[in-house]
Amino acid sequence: MDHSFYSSVIIGLFVISCNAPVASTLNILGISTLPSNSHHIWFSELMRGLARNGHNIYALGLRETKFDQDEGTQNRTQSFVFESVIDDFHRSPVFSPVEWLRLSVTEISWLNHKVGNDMCERQMATDGAKRALETVRQTRIDVIVQDLTYGQCFYGMWEIVQGNPAIVGFTPFGAPNWVKDVVGGNNWPAIRTFPYFRQTQPFRTR
Repeated sequence: MDHSFYSSVIIGLFVISCNAPVASTLNILGISTLPSNSHHIWFSELMRGLARNGHNIYALGLRETKFDQDEGTQNRTQSFVFESVIDDFHRSPVFSPVEWLRLSVTEISWLNHKVGNDMCERQMATDGAKRALETVRQTRIDVIVQDLTYGQCFYGMWEIVQGNPAIVGFTPFGAPNWVKDVVGGNNWPAIRTFPYFRQTQPFRTR
């Protein structure tokens, strides 16, 4: 039995285990919530690459995802934007990188929590987020590709989208230092932390 057969079997099992239909074209929802231009560049290139491979892409992020201009790609892609959120954040009194350098570990942890909650509230209130929510309620999504670095409030979209999609998490420029791996089903994952966080046990929801 040749290697190509084994490869086909492995790919087939992977697709089935991800609960995605075996098809040449998938409906993919991409979500990126971190207020970072570098993360947006990485996310945009990922979404464009998936679109070039023939998939239908729904991209939700801090900036517009600019896809190729050919007619075929335009008919298969939509970009939803958290309007003005990143610009408003950079103009706000909270955004002060020089001051952040003077904060202790405890203070920066509290600031991250505060900024994260504020960012989630701002993002969820945008027209882009509302339009994306209405779209996924009416469109079958096969795979959700989401930046897990920040913005856990948008995990709730996993429960709303049509199609019980597979979840693929990614973290540009390295994983968050508190996450070793993410396992679990199509809904809420189980997150295993690094060994030095012994007090934090892996959790599962069934």
